[in-house]
Amino acid sequence: MKKNINRMIIMMFLCMVVYNLGHPGTPDLIQMRGWKKSISGEFLAFMSTAMFISSPYLGALADRFGMKRIFVLMPFFYGIAQLVFGFVTSLPIIFLARIVAGFVSGGTFAVAFGYVSQLSEKEEKAKNIAKISSAIVIGGAIGQKIGGIVATADPRYSFGLQFICGGILSLFILVFIK
Repeated sequence: MKKNINRMIIMMFLCMVVYNLGHPGTPDLIQMRGWKKSISGEFLAFMSTAMFISSPYLGALADRFGMKRIFVLMPFFYGIAQLVFGFVTSLPIIFLARIVAGFVSGGTFAVAFGYVSQLSEKEEKAKNIAKISSAIVIGGAIGQKIGGIVATADPRYSFGLQFICGGILSLFILVFIK
C-alpha cells in the first residue's frame, strides 16, 4: 500500500508540473491577442468556480467507478483544454476551455486526496496528506519555472507543452497507478 501511496504522490507532483506550465505565458498570451489585462481575473474566476463545483462530483464518480478510471483522464483533458486556451482565439471557446480545465483540476485533487486517504493507515493519514500537499506545491513551482522558460520563445508553446505532457502523464497513470 505504501508503494501505491508514493506513486500517487509522484503522479500528483507531475500533474502539478504539467498543470502549471501555462500560467507564466498567460499574461503574454492576453497581450498578444490585444485583450484587456483584467480578463486574466475572469479566466481565473471561471476556472476556480469549475474546480469548486466539480470536486465533490468527480470524487463521488471516482468512488463509484474507480479512482484510476477517473484520475487517468484528468491530465489528458487538462492538456486538451490548455491547447484550446493557447491556440484558439474565440473568447467564448476559451472561457469554455477554462471551465474544462477547472473541472478536471478539481477532479484531480479530489481523486488524489481520496486515494491517499483511503489507502493510508489511520496513524499515517495526516503524514501522507501532508506529503501529497508538499508535492503539489513543489510541482506547481517547478511547472511555472519551466513554463516561464518555454513561454519566452512564444507564450503559446507552454500550452502546447501542457497538451503533450498531459497525454504522456495520463499514460504514466494508466501504467503505474494500481
